[in-house]
Parts: sequence; C-alpha cells; structure tokens
Amino acid sequence: MSSEHAVDSWPWRKLLAGSLAGTLAVSVTYPFDIIRARITYDIAHHKKYLQKDDGVFKNTVSQLSKEGSISQSKIPFRGFYQGFVPTILGIIPYAGVSFFVFESSKQYLRKLNNSYDISPVQIFASGLFAGAMGQTVAYPFDVIRRRMQLYRITEHLPAHHYNSGIKNAIKSIVKTHGWMKGVFSGLSINYVKVAPASGVSFLVYETLKNKFPEGLI
Repeated sequence: MSSEHAVDSWPWRKLLAGSLAGTLAVSVTYPFDIIRARITYDIAHHKKYLQKDDGVFKNTVSQLSKEGSISQSKIPFRGFYQGFVPTILGIIPYAGVSFFVFESSKQYLRKLNNSYDISPVQIFASGLFAGAMGQTVAYPFDVIRRRMQLYRITEHLPAHHYNSGIKNAIKSIVKTHGWMKGVFSGLSINYVKVAPASGVSFLVYETLKNKFPEGLI
C-alpha cells in the first residue's frame, strides 16, 4: 500500500492537518486582513483618508497602532489582531472541515469510479463542495470577526458589545437581528466567492501534486 493510500485511510488526519495549516496561515496574514477591512469600510463610508497626504494605508496602520497602545496590554501590535480570536475559532473548523470533506469526497469518487484516478472536473466539484461546507460551519465566526474589526470606526456597532469578548458580541448580534439573519447574514453571497475559490485551489493543488515527484509537494 502506498503512502498516499495509507493517509487516505485516516481522513481525520486531514481534518487536523487542515486546521493546523489554516491556523498558521491566518496568524501570519491577519494584520493585512484587518487593514484591508478598515480601508474598504473607510473609503466606502467616509473617504476621509483620500484627501490626506500620508495616504489611506499609512493612516490606517497608524490608527491600528494607536488602538493597540490604548488597550489594556498597551501593545501597539495588538491593534492589528482585533477580532483574531473568532477568526481562529472559525478557521479551525473551516480548514478542518474543508480538507476532511475534500478527502472524503475523493475517496467516495474513487470507489464510485472503481479507479484511484479521478477527473479534474470531479476534483473541482469536490473542492467546491468542501469549501461550501467549511464556510457554512465557520461563517458565524466570520461575522463576529468583521464586526470586531470595524466597531471602533462605525456608529451603529455599540463598542461595549464588541470590546468585551465573543460572548457579548454574539448576544448583541442575536438580540438585534435574530439568529439566522444575524450570524448567517450574507452566507449565500459568500458561497459565490468562497466555494469556487476553494474548488480552484484544490484542483491546482492536486494537479501540481501529480506533476511533481512524490514527496516534493
């Protein structure tokens, strides 16, 4: 039995590996995510940085540094990790479920085709389905993350609900909008973005893995 087949017999390892990989990736790139969110919101609603000489990026970075300095820990870099906890709580099930569903789908299709090789269309479909399932599980955390990233610069989000932890954030969302409209608002639109991207990512990964020598990818 090849190492590929041996790993496929343990799909839960894929869930764990996907969760760990997603956590590491998000930890490194999260500051860019909150900067992007702030810039997008500010330009769309205020446009106050567009006329400043320093530019929107530099002013956003400066504002996040100040917010970290006035936090309880007084660590400037902490400002770039506002909303990080719900992000990690979301990426663990998202990445884990995505990898688990993808590998399980591949195993099912191999049995259905009675062949180890499956077509690119089937790989893409498996990735599409895996991305949709992962997004469904993790989406409530994504809603909380976005609100915790933006509450300091918005007028409609009460600060005391979003600077005191995830529990109060969830209570505020559910109380104001209800459960489905609150924590799952915009999920259907997100499918259009995330599911195809997941399908393409898995397809490219599987294609490259088959092109390169075993062990290189």
